[in-house]
Amino acid sequence: MKRACSLCSVVVVALGVVAACERPPVSVDPPAPDPADPDVVDLTTFVQDRPAIGGKWYEYSVDGHVLTPKPHAWLVRTAQGDVAGFRIVTVYDADTGDSGRFTIERTTYASDDWSDPTSFTVDGNVKDGEPLCVDVFTPAQLDCQQPGWHLRFVQQSRLSTSAGFAVAEPAVFLAADVVAARVALAADAALSSLPAPSSIDDLDEAPPVDAASTDWDFSRFARDLPEDGRVLGALSLVDGQTFQVVTSALELAAVTLTRGEGESATVVVSRRAIDRDDGTLGDAVEATTTIDLSPPLPIFLKLDAVDLYTPAEKLVGASWPTKPPFAKDYDLVVDDDPVAGEPTLLLSPAVAARRAFDASAD
Repeated sequence: MKRACSLCSVVVVALGVVAACERPPVSVDPPAPDPADPDVVDLTTFVQDRPAIGGKWYEYSVDGHVLTPKPHAWLVRTAQGDVAGFRIVTVYDADTGDSGRFTIERTTYASDDWSDPTSFTVDGNVKDGEPLCVDVFTPAQLDCQQPGWHLRFVQQSRLSTSAGFAVAEPAVFLAADVVAARVALAADAALSSLPAPSSIDDLDEAPPVDAASTDWDFSRFARDLPEDGRVLGALSLVDGQTFQVVTSALELAAVTLTRGEGESATVVVSRRAIDRDDGTLGDAVEATTTIDLSPPLPIFLKLDAVDLYTPAEKLVGASWPTKPPFAKDYDLVVDDDPVAGEPTLLLSPAVAARRAFDASAD
């Protein structure tokens, strides 16, 4: 289902408060800065790459700041064809009440039937910083740097476009060789209502025709792609065009990425700070760099860095996509996406972007 945002004019205000939804209106081009006031920008179409599970497994209550799991389960299928189902029971430690410790309920499918559900509590708290990985079939906790796990639990820093700053969010991701389908549960959230895996189709994983399409349907088996498609996607979709990024440093960056000869591309960034008190935009600061697109990828770009690269010391211990850098340490990832069949632009959870548009139209 396509989502629509309100098209009312919303500008940056104190604390960078903006309006946004998960995807832009599909048939509406993002508005340019107000020609009568170039220091005011409409941010209603800034969106994020939000994977099917990610941090979208919960409902948030302002009253008490409680995270309550949505009545969803996921069927997980391995490359070998084994299928398990799981739901998130809680993210609170039963003994201390502290948030960040996941408990799941899981079941496996064999001989045309689901096994009796059992609970599994992840050993450790994602707030401690390290990702925690689980083999959902055994079940067992495994080293995230080793093969065999299916679910990765992590606390990520995600930009809240409604608040203007990054918030800590407990999130769940799939291993690269695993596909999953989301299932709505009954009111009692019982796994006994799970359907037979044979009743769920596979998603035809072709890249979107354009960056505003909403092709990813997670009621079918698919990789952990954003539910409504990438905000930017394959490099060919933005080659030579300009897109805008609201960074975790609350800056508005206009980015143009142009393919060169061979395996190179030129990145030009013009960024302006957003004043947290009155929402005005500061003076433009420009930077240019050339990136090497030859393997191995990925490349991590930090748009407020002098050379536009994430400093090497921020990448120590990082392993994409198993253990990415801390979300605030990068803004864009250039990765070789097997679905798109070419380098693809992905967003850090700590930023939001508007899809590519023709700068000459402004």
